[in-house]
Amino acid sequence: MKDLNETKVVPTEKMEEGNTITTKKFNIEKTCLKHILVAMAISGCYNPNKRKSCSRFFTIYRILIFLTLLAFVAKTASGFAYISKTEYFGHAIVLGWNICSTVMFLLSLKMNHSVVSNQDHTFEFLNTTVLPQMADLGIKFDNVSFKRKQIVLCLVAAVIIILVVLFSILQLSGIFGGGNTATMTTPFERTPLTSFVQILLLVVCSLPVTIPTFYMIVICCMLTQCFSSFNQYLDAEMSHDACRMPQTMQTLRQYYTNLCKAVVDFDKDFRYLLGNLFFWNIILSLLTLYVTLRVDMGNNGTIGIMTYIFWLLLCMGTLVATSVFAALVNEAAHAPLDSIYYINVQDITVEKLAQLNLFLSKLTGTQVGFSTCGLLIITKEFILTIAGVFLTYFAVLYTL
Repeated sequence: MKDLNETKVVPTEKMEEGNTITTKKFNIEKTCLKHILVAMAISGCYNPNKRKSCSRFFTIYRILIFLTLLAFVAKTASGFAYISKTEYFGHAIVLGWNICSTVMFLLSLKMNHSVVSNQDHTFEFLNTTVLPQMADLGIKFDNVSFKRKQIVLCLVAAVIIILVVLFSILQLSGIFGGGNTATMTTPFERTPLTSFVQILLLVVCSLPVTIPTFYMIVICCMLTQCFSSFNQYLDAEMSHDACRMPQTMQTLRQYYTNLCKAVVDFDKDFRYLLGNLFFWNIILSLLTLYVTLRVDMGNNGTIGIMTYIFWLLLCMGTLVATSVFAALVNEAAHAPLDSIYYINVQDITVEKLAQLNLFLSKLTGTQVGFSTCGLLIITKEFILTIAGVFLTYFAVLYTL
């Protein structure tokens, strides 16, 4: 397959050359996810080339990134011995962010491991089963629009990393919050060399926590678009025949089931990444909100508040973005339920009724979507629960 066009997935083709049958295969990594996978490779969280020579080079690259992350964690943790108690909160926030980034990097390595990972198997399943079914049914997939979304998300990730680094440069130069040591060279003296090393550490630390987050968002966008295309196709099929059951119901049910299986397979890796993100970002958001409302900043009051608001927006933005896009997958996966209820079952055969009941049991059964460590599925109700916790916490702090 050369590419997915803007109107429909290109179907597989078999061309007989003598006694040899050549099959054009789908490759979703190259046709749909190329940009975000390049970003993942730069962050050390994805190996784009499985050849031994390249794998050895990439292993060395990953080891260097991991050692850099450990060095940043050790540097930040040791800095507590050299700062005043009023600066403990800022250092604690940066230390938590460093630990979150290190854990994300390790989980990303697991996600790409050839033995314990599900990602490669999921891509293979999409290429060999889901996309061919999508092509045979004629379900449309707007690949051009999806690529635009992917490029925009990659640019947003780059802007976030640039803002973090720029904020640190302003602090190191003394222009913005020179008295705050949270992202400065402590416990070392501030020199051009230590300042450069600090900026390098920030760049390396920002990549493993930012890029995998946006990678999950891109996958959520792709799956949401697949479910939405399926829902539009199902509505169109039913509207053409006065809400009668489509003749291809068995094929549609199998395609939907396989698409749900792809979500479950992705979730086997994503659940730990999401759990890590939610754990640290909720803690850091609550801590930052407490410091902003209740802690005296001293002489750096305005600068200190702006610093903590920046971290609060960063943590809250991560929570909101991952929650919303994951919840959209859940909503799109269960959207066919309304259409199924309107099917006219008059004069329906027993075999078709069995297919319909199987479809309904899948839609009304276990929730389809992404989870946090497998504990709960991220839905719109989950987002409201998290928002309620933060509003309650804010109200309590404000009234104290």
